[in-house]
Amino acid sequence: MAEAKLHIFDLDNTLISCDSDQMWKHHAVRRGLAEPDAIRRADHFIELYDRGELDADEFIAFQLQEFAGRTVAEVRTMVQDYFENFLKDYVYPEAKALIDSLRQRGIPAVILTATNTSLVAPLGEYFQVNELLGTRLEVVDDRYTGKLAGDYTMGPAKIPAAAACAARYGLTLAQTAYYGDSINDRFLLEAVGFPVATNPSPALRELAQQKNWAIRDFQPAVN
Repeated sequence: MAEAKLHIFDLDNTLISCDSDQMWKHHAVRRGLAEPDAIRRADHFIELYDRGELDADEFIAFQLQEFAGRTVAEVRTMVQDYFENFLKDYVYPEAKALIDSLRQRGIPAVILTATNTSLVAPLGEYFQVNELLGTRLEVVDDRYTGKLAGDYTMGPAKIPAAAACAARYGLTLAQTAYYGDSINDRFLLEAVGFPVATNPSPALRELAQQKNWAIRDFQPAVN
């Protein structure tokens, strides 16, 4: 039986049992970096995302408020605190074990997320993936501008990013597995040779069953 030669993973609700953008606002409020109303707004944006109705520009302007104007070092300190004291507890142990197993077998594992890579860099290091790919933030004179540097890697925008990643390993999407949880992941799931609906939302689970895709459900690390 053929096996995938490259494994690409979504992050939020796939490798971790939460949405890292949404939970960032909870953490930011707790640390006094954002106003309390930020939690309500973050929750609303996630509802729109789950329905496939997110206005990316509006969300990005909101999401990057705590980054704009800060130095690279300041942001690194903020996100390391976020990871160590909040986000790490949400890692799916089975997901960590899976990626560890791939690494031991010499099979590349990559995270491809819509979340900005500055926010989740500590997670990429924790999982020891070959690459952490996602939305990149603009930095000018060592300070974050609050704008993007490139595309917002959500939905269909993940396909060219995944194809380019596969090409770096001398592979194609047909030789690639992709793990995703959201209906927004359907585009890349349809494009790869080894689609895996992982902790799928009801809409994605229904689609996966219709298309006979593999389905994996990890037990959450936080109850």
